[in-house]
Amino acid sequence: MMKAKKPHPQGKRAKSPEDVLSDEQLGQRIRELRKLLELEQWQFAERLGVSAPAVTQWEQGKGCTRYNLEKIVSEFNITRDWLYAGIGKMKARKGKSK
Repeated sequence: MMKAKKPHPQGKRAKSPEDVLSDEQLGQRIRELRKLLELEQWQFAERLGVSAPAVTQWEQGKGCTRYNLEKIVSEFNITRDWLYAGIGKMKARKGKSK
């Protein structure tokens, strides 16, 4: 007998950034996160091991690879659902974000 899957608490679950948000919307979320963390673009970039111009491009909606999106999720301890779709709480749990 198969177990029934529990529904996501918000009723929805982000599958991947391609399924949920446009590049422009993802850029807005990245900028919102950076501003909430009170980081300059160069500081945000340094934490991720990328260049400041890369962060500028992401925030302008010129695309961010899934690899870099996952680095953002991991480094700043945010939920994928929040970043990819704006669903639920931003923070995954207490931890890494400084």
